[in-house]
Amino acid sequence: MKKTPRIIGIAILMIVILILCEFVEIVSWQQITPSYVKKEVMKREHL
Repeated sequence: MKKTPRIIGIAILMIVILILCEFVEIVSWQQITPSYVKKEVMKREHL
């Protein structure tokens, strides 16, 4: 019975982390301009 709360806690943590990651991606995509993204893609392709 002691393992069940731990599993639930881990599941909640995973969900919270996923939500935070999605939120960070949305915020970062709003801040970054398409030209900056294109420059980064070009740099990675040349490397």
